[in-house]
Amino acid sequence: MGDKTCVFCTEPESIFYLFFDCCVANSMWEWCSSIFDIQLTGGFENVAKWWLSRKKHAVLNICTSAILWCIWKLRNAFCFQGEKWSDVRKLMRNTMAALRRWQGLCKEENVWQLEEVVAQLGAKAREPLKIMRESRWLSTAPPTTSWEPPLETQNSSSSGTLQSDLQLLNRHLPTLVSGSVA
Repeated sequence: MGDKTCVFCTEPESIFYLFFDCCVANSMWEWCSSIFDIQLTGGFENVAKWWLSRKKHAVLNICTSAILWCIWKLRNAFCFQGEKWSDVRKLMRNTMAALRRWQGLCKEENVWQLEEVVAQLGAKAREPLKIMRESRWLSTAPPTTSWEPPLETQNSSSSGTLQSDLQLLNRHLPTLVSGSVA
C-alpha cells in the first residue's frame, strides 16, 4: 500500500493515529466515554486498563473491542475493496452490527446493558452530523480579521481559484464528523 494517509481524514496514518488520534476514532471513543462515564480518549492505555478486570467491565470491554475491530475492518474495506467513506455514522452502524453479533459473548445478566449501549449508539447514528472543531486546527489557523479571502486567492486566475479555495478549505476549516463540538 503506497498511500500512508488515514482513510478517514487524510492525516499521516500510524497504528496509534488510526485507532486513537484520528478525528473519526476519537469521536467513537468520546461517545463510548460518555456512555460509560469514563475516560477512553487519549490512547491505548485508557482503553486497555479496563480489560484487566474483564468480568466487572464485560460490556465496556466488548464495546471497546468492537470499536477497534470495526475501525480496522472499515479501513481495510476502503483500502482493499474500494468501499467509499461517507461519515462516522457508517462506523457507528458497523459497530452496532458487531455488538449485536457479539451479544452471545455476554453473560445473561449483561445482555440488557449491551442492548442499551446498542440503542444509544443507534440514537447517536441517527443524529444529524455536526461540525467538530479540533483544537490543533484552531491553534495553527492564521487569525482572520474579516471574511475576505487571503490575497493569494483574490489575485489568482479563475482556473486556479477553485484549487486554491480547496487547499484553503482543507487547511483552515473544521472537519465534518459526528457527535459533539469539541
